[in-house]
Amino acid sequence: MNFVFIYGPPASGKLTVANELSKLTGYKVFYNHEVLGVLATLFPYDNEKLSSIRKQLSRKLRLEIFSEAAKANVNFVTTFGMSGPEYFDFFREVKKTIEAEGGRVLFVQLIAAKEELLNRVESRTRKGTKIDSKDYLEKLITHKPELFSKFPDIVHLSIDNTSMSAEEVSRKISLEYNLTH
Repeated sequence: MNFVFIYGPPASGKLTVANELSKLTGYKVFYNHEVLGVLATLFPYDNEKLSSIRKQLSRKLRLEIFSEAAKANVNFVTTFGMSGPEYFDFFREVKKTIEAEGGRVLFVQLIAAKEELLNRVESRTRKGTKIDSKDYLEKLITHKPELFSKFPDIVHLSIDNTSMSAEEVSRKISLEYNLTH
C-alpha cells in the first residue's frame, strides 16, 4: 500500500498534481480541504479558541482515515499545505501510522518561486478553505519562511514546479517511486 503525501506552500500546485497523479496511477485522492471545510463550520479559523479545536480534530480524523486506508490496502494521495518544524511531528505521526499497517509513505515536497505562487494564488480553481489572496499569501511567506522547509527525517523527492506542468510533475513522482496503475 502506497500513500503519496504531497506537501509545500500554498499555491504550489499540490492538489492539481495529486489529481494528475491519480489519473496516471489510479490512486485515490483524499481531499484534505473537504475535512477542513466541514470542521471549520463549527470551529472557524477566525476564532482562536475554536480554531485550536479544529486543528486537533483535523489531525485525529486524518490519522484515523489514513490508518483505515492502509488497513484496507487503498493506495492514495493527499496534500498538506504547511511545512516546518511545527508540522514535522504530524509528518512523523503519518509515517508511523501508515507503516504500522504495512504501508509506505512517499513524501513529495512541491515548491515554486514566490512570484509564481503569488500569480497562482488568485486562480479561479482555488476555492473552499484554500488561501486565495495575494496579500495574505505574501504576508504568510514573509512571516513563515519555513513553509519552504523540507522534511528532514527521510530522503524524498523535492520538485520545483515553477516551470513544470502538473502532468510533468506527476510523471516524475510516478517514475521516482515506481508507481503503476
